[in-house]
Amino acid sequence: MIIATAGHVDHGKTSLVMALTGMQTDRLAEEQRRGMTIDLGFASTALSATDSAAGMLGFVDVPGHERFVRNMLAGVASVDLALLVVAADDGPMPQTLEHLAILGLLGVPRCVVALTKIDRVTAERLQQVEREIAEVLAAAPQAGLRQASYANAPLFPVVANAWASGAGMPALRQHLAGLAGILTTPSAAGGFRLVVDRSFALAGAGRIVTGAVLAGQLWVGDEVVVSPAGTLCRVRSIQVHNQAADQVNAGQRCALNLAGAGLKRAEPVRGDWVVAPALHAPTDRLDVMLTVLASAARPLPQRHPLQLHLGAAVVGVRVAALMPGTAACADPAAGTGSTAHAGSTAHAGTTAGTGTAARDSHAVQAGAALSPGSNGLAQLVLDRPLAALHGDHFILRDPTANRTLAGGWVVDPFGPVRGRARPLRLHQLAALTDPDPAAALAGLLATLPAQAPAGVDMQRFGLARGLDDSMAAALVQPMALRAVASPSGARVLTAAHWHSWRDQLLAATRRWHAEQPDSLGPDDTALRASLAALRGPAQADAVQRDALTELVADGLLVREGLRYRQPEHQPVLTEADRALLDRVAQALRPAGLRPPIVGELASALDLPLPELLAFLGRAARLGLLVRVAPNRYFLPETVGDLLTLARSLAAEAADGSLDAAAFRDRSGIGRNLTVQVLEFLRREGRTRFDGSRHWPLA
Repeated sequence: MIIATAGHVDHGKTSLVMALTGMQTDRLAEEQRRGMTIDLGFASTALSATDSAAGMLGFVDVPGHERFVRNMLAGVASVDLALLVVAADDGPMPQTLEHLAILGLLGVPRCVVALTKIDRVTAERLQQVEREIAEVLAAAPQAGLRQASYANAPLFPVVANAWASGAGMPALRQHLAGLAGILTTPSAAGGFRLVVDRSFALAGAGRIVTGAVLAGQLWVGDEVVVSPAGTLCRVRSIQVHNQAADQVNAGQRCALNLAGAGLKRAEPVRGDWVVAPALHAPTDRLDVMLTVLASAARPLPQRHPLQLHLGAAVVGVRVAALMPGTAACADPAAGTGSTAHAGSTAHAGTTAGTGTAARDSHAVQAGAALSPGSNGLAQLVLDRPLAALHGDHFILRDPTANRTLAGGWVVDPFGPVRGRARPLRLHQLAALTDPDPAAALAGLLATLPAQAPAGVDMQRFGLARGLDDSMAAALVQPMALRAVASPSGARVLTAAHWHSWRDQLLAATRRWHAEQPDSLGPDDTALRASLAALRGPAQADAVQRDALTELVADGLLVREGLRYRQPEHQPVLTEADRALLDRVAQALRPAGLRPPIVGELASALDLPLPELLAFLGRAARLGLLVRVAPNRYFLPETVGDLLTLARSLAAEAADGSLDAAAFRDRSGIGRNLTVQVLEFLRREGRTRFDGSRHWPLA
């Protein structure tokens, strides 16, 4: 269990940690000289002096002075419990209130109060301070975040000075140990994420980073990425509570010894993340659920420069309200009774229907300012990219006034640049507020247009929630969804959406035949244009290709080259054009994959070149012939053979791709025509070229 101290300067936080652990957390010479915590301090103690397997309590001692709130925020980025320290002679002070507000906005699930310096006051004063503490705890901001409530937080009067009586310390120590025994251990499922709060070089070892593990697990020898820089590293060794370990799990603090060539070029700093390689996805736009403190002097300023504290990072940010006044949406970690580290889907609750309720709450006009005490959807536009996932908590402060204004949690870490406040997007965000990934995915699918949606990008959805491949597959399997492979990753659709795609493509083909009876049928580009109003984003190309392939397999459409037609359709041509088409086909078929150029074809048919070119152009527009190169026309079935050849070559390669040399050798059509054919297939959207190799798309 990880515990963070909180409270006003000089109320005895460091002395209390010293009394609980025997460890001095003020490590800086300036801290020891001034007797004041400036930066984060760390300590730990065994839960049992006799049972080594009982576990450890980890402490993060944070500064209490208002000038060091930035450091304080880095220390409470991911903790299980807050130890609020209030001196009996002072009572609650300004930083007591701000720290308490920050804890509530960050959704720290539990709070215990240590009332220190009780030996300096009378019994009457002690009772008065206890009443004052109860009042401020009851008023602490909750805003639905993790459904935490500090109103009934236990209070322990103590004397924590090492030279004093230690009154109350045994009871406090016993209570903390008891909480460690009942809190649920975080699941190690999902990708690894550690928020870096210290980074330094150690002689003989190299780069060391320390921090709290929010999700997943890590073993010595694993590869990780320092994000947002993208530095690939290997884990040389791990320490948990100053002891060497082979692995570390979510819910623990640890130190990692990293090795990697890029560490010298981009040294990790406080605020970076160490993540599994698949989770490295820096972002500069966050769609969030935002809560403004009731104590804020005015509505949250729109577009005004503010300071975002997320994890241990500090980034300049501007706020754009999307849907203020939304009913409080459940925090991703709410209601689990677990330690609930931000960003870990392992702690997602099962508050089904939260997203639905939010989707029905559109009473307030999008874009209005967020007033004090309100909450709603907003987009944060960051000055620079950082690492963030769904459920990560944050604080917004006014750097000029040195004041905390608001806080909240990330709904979608990949906010769009355009259309962020459109009704469809707001419905999608409301669905994404659901803490249960399965319910959120179902809600997201329900928001898609009924006619022909592009589906949900599962790679992006899984990444946003920190799901690994097995977790994403387990999420989709019971929902009986249709999966479609695309260059950006798998997309999923409901059965109803999939059948809608098929129906729309069949209807578009029928319309084409009715309007252009002399044409063979539409190609992919024509169908794309026909369904433009229904298709959605460009990712729909992959869905369209899969649907067409299935329609051909079911016998509902026939593919001829790059065109599609209904089985009963035949182009209606004049007798002259039909006869000339037959002559051209008889001349092209014997040539196989290398038809003659137009000049040779004109000589073979004994036709004037201008007359033949006019016919060839007309036939190509109707789909009866295919113009692959400026001087070369192919039969549709020959183009189909070339595409089949490309697919078979790619299937033989381990990575599913092919190069021009292999295509040239297998087809026997020569280098120049190979280049023209492969360029044609790329231009028609049948392959993708990455600069060296070609990848068939359908």
